[in-house]
Amino acid sequence: MNQSLNKIEGENQHPTSPSMSAHQKERSAHWDKLATSVDKKRNYAEYYHTRLNTILRFQISPGQRVLEIGCGFGDHLASVDPSYGLGIDFSEEMIEQGRKRHPHLNFELADAHNLGHIREKFDSIIISDFLNDAWDVQRIITSLHPLCTSQTRIIINMYNHLWEAPLKIVEKCGLVRPTDAQNFLARKDVTNLLHLADFEVIREWAEVLLPLPIPLLSSLINRFLVKLWPFQFFALSNFIVARPVTIENKAVDEPTTS
Repeated sequence: MNQSLNKIEGENQHPTSPSMSAHQKERSAHWDKLATSVDKKRNYAEYYHTRLNTILRFQISPGQRVLEIGCGFGDHLASVDPSYGLGIDFSEEMIEQGRKRHPHLNFELADAHNLGHIREKFDSIIISDFLNDAWDVQRIITSLHPLCTSQTRIIINMYNHLWEAPLKIVEKCGLVRPTDAQNFLARKDVTNLLHLADFEVIREWAEVLLPLPIPLLSSLINRFLVKLWPFQFFALSNFIVARPVTIENKAVDEPTTS
């Protein structure tokens, strides 16, 4: 698996430092292990991922060309019913599991920091709970431009940094799958990085205040209450939708006089 990743990295213009290579190998080994383990208590996280699928389906209409970076098993990608779906991940076991679960989709073992080998363009690009795990967020965001048209939408979601301590407690109780150390970027951090990489943020909002499947209560809180002040600041996940800054988009947005 590491030989495959090294080959892909060698075909791209961005070299990796020894520290970054060590980080990537450690993370890929971590997710390989999780992909093949039996998580008997995974249901506590299932509600959260089901809610994410619902949100993504609202943002992405069926039949689009969709790329998911850090796709894992590919469940989010499959949920939006793409005409062409490509999922990339640096965990070989995750990719294999994804191919078994969703044989109609395409999966590639690849490092999100090196996307130069992908020649297609996409209508939507999903980055779900992945930036917190990345070595160089700016490099990943900047590398998206060749994959975009002027109409492409980048849909990003990430954990709210206020949930760092609660998530660690839940992990220690064995109620969700464990993760390695996370960046826990604030929403403002990511919007600034998008701006620096010539992407325009067109919407940002909070989702999932109660990540537990409690009948009626979960739906009420996660569909309505999480949108209200001050509850929105305590949501588990922050969403951002962005688009590339292009001449065409600037022409649409800039006011004109006659």
